Amino acid sequence: MKKNWRSVASTVVAVVMVTAAVAGCSNGTKSTDDSEATTTVTVTEENEATTTEEEWSLPPPPVEVISDEFNVIENPNFEEDDVSMWSGDVGSSKIVIGNDANEALTNYTNYALVDRDPATASPYDCLAQDVTDDLINGITYTYDFWVKLSSDYEGAPADQRTVNFAPYMTVNGETTYLGSYSAEIDGLCDQVLEPGVWTRFCGTFTPKWSGSLDKAVVRVIEQGTDYGNGDCVKGKYYVAAFKLIPDADPEALAAASQPKEIQQDITALRDVVASADGLGEGAFIGTSVTGSEVADEVLFELVEKHFNAVTLGNELKPDCMFGYNNSAYAEGSLHEEELNGETITVPTLDHSRADKLLDKFVEWNEANPDKQIKVRGHVLVWHSQTPEWFFHEDYDASKDYVSKDEMNKRLEWYIKSMLEYYTGEDSKYKDLFYGWDVVNEAISDATNTYRTHEEAGSDQLTDSTHGSKSSWWKVYESNEFIINAFKFANKNAPASL
Repeated sequence: MKKNWRSVASTVVAVVMVTAAVAGCSNGTKSTDDSEATTTVTVTEENEATTTEEEWSLPPPPVEVISDEFNVIENPNFEEDDVSMWSGDVGSSKIVIGNDANEALTNYTNYALVDRDPATASPYDCLAQDVTDDLINGITYTYDFWVKLSSDYEGAPADQRTVNFAPYMTVNGETTYLGSYSAEIDGLCDQVLEPGVWTRFCGTFTPKWSGSLDKAVVRVIEQGTDYGNGDCVKGKYYVAAFKLIPDADPEALAAASQPKEIQQDITALRDVVASADGLGEGAFIGTSVTGSEVADEVLFELVEKHFNAVTLGNELKPDCMFGYNNSAYAEGSLHEEELNGETITVPTLDHSRADKLLDKFVEWNEANPDKQIKVRGHVLVWHSQTPEWFFHEDYDASKDYVSKDEMNKRLEWYIKSMLEYYTGEDSKYKDLFYGWDVVNEAISDATNTYRTHEEAGSDQLTDSTHGSKSSWWKVYESNEFIINAFKFANKNAPASL
């Protein structure tokens, strides 16, 4: 039976001990007790058309087993025939419960088979469960489960045998997919599996959000290459003994689930910094905010009290302005515009996400003329979060890079369009911005000189966006784009740069 922490009385004291179990988690078929041998059994796997034999190396139960008592997962050991709670993201595939492989092993009696037909399945068809009602913001959960790939994966390359613990969360209508790259997840969450070998996944998941949690789903997924957009076997795989357990006692959980409030009986930071006794009445004291944080009433109340300026974390960056269409421009978005008497072809900008946030600050400023909150525009030119296709001929990343002259046109068009839209005379945001970041992180973290297209790092110029390498430098081969960016911004911006 699934435990809902919100219904647990705060007077109950029962600490869930999970740390030792996580520390003992081992990869592959190795037991958590090095002295205990791996158990190998031969089983018969029945498919619809054929019966084959596989040798499965199954681990004996861990020395320290995490109790299911406070597990938030429904049907975690697949002992119930009803698998509807696991079927949310199974797509056209199906989930079948079996127990023929684990009869001899306590704690591993049953498993779920994700039965995918390569002809009809999507790479995203997977075992998943909605845990929206059970997650508490900021609480750490231990995840622990086992996975085995079927013989469908024999001979497949490693990147098509990678299984992921990959939750996703929808907050204020925007979905974020989590993985090993996310601060919320730590431990064994992405592993390359050998077909026929049970492998343990374990670690911690600390969900954090600001605003309304619309949906939270935990997934065990094998999606092939390029996050499901590349090659994928789309074969059968198995999952056993799934646990998601909060690492806190019921009193702490009950307290964490209570609505939070900010402290009002203290001096506002803005009143100290932006004063004659501080940095001066014209000074700005700001903070970064994203869409989910602006939608969080408590966090927005904190901003209103203490800050007179904000910087949008992502919503004014190029990838957001292109609608997060990072692999290719949005279909039908290319159109012609005039620039300096010349007609050029450009993609359509999508201001909707930024406008949604900025509208709230406009509304606040209109209602509070003596307590204004201004905005710092961030950012016009950046090597990261700028789609790679923006630098190529016909906006097609598979074609050659454009010339410097062509890139100058695109650079000026983008800067001009952004500044006219947000600071132009007819813009409803014209009085909102106090300044703009024109070029961001143009200096290399590794070399302390200009960032180039040959920066150290795992990202490649062929990726849809880059974390370290600069396609701006690849096109210009100099700092010319930085100089030009400031020229174009100075030409079009009434605000500080």
